[in-house]
Amino acid sequence: MKFPRLLITFVCMAVLSACTTLPRVNMDYDPNFDFSTLKTFYVIPDAVEVLGIPTNPLLDARIRTDIAASLTARGLTQASREEADALISFHVTTQDKTRVTSYNNSYGYYGSYGYAPYHRGYMGYPSQSVDVSQYTEGTLIIDIASAKEGKAVWRGVGTRSVREWTPEELDVVVRQYVDTILGQIPAAEAD
Repeated sequence: MKFPRLLITFVCMAVLSACTTLPRVNMDYDPNFDFSTLKTFYVIPDAVEVLGIPTNPLLDARIRTDIAASLTARGLTQASREEADALISFHVTTQDKTRVTSYNNSYGYYGSYGYAPYHRGYMGYPSQSVDVSQYTEGTLIIDIASAKEGKAVWRGVGTRSVREWTPEELDVVVRQYVDTILGQIPAAEAD
């Protein structure tokens, strides 16, 4: 009985550790905007409805759900578009990339023992290897606009390499992506 439980624990740890790479996050915001005025939010419909760009509806639903959960955890309340203080939009892009890594494998100078004139050293052998790998980089961009002022006040961009994930792994990855990006929103100043 102990072995199956140990196996299940190991598999769960392997799945979670495969998803622990956090995205690189950049953000920009309007330093003159008072983020304490944001109390409610509305997530704008996805890019298919707005721009006519085809997206994965399952991924879209995960992102929308995780944005709502993350903002709710930060103290905001989800509202209709007409009642919202903040309008949230997002989009996802992917790009194929190439990573080239060069390794210097040369051996340095080494000497030998002996008596003159037979004592001599040897130069190392120069050697270099190159590793070329292809990968896909995924980017999630989340924008926040002030509904009252009608302008963008914050943008967060998360980037990381992506691969094929199971639905369970994708749930974890998207949650980490969204939480890491939205964690960069400037804290509202205490009154």
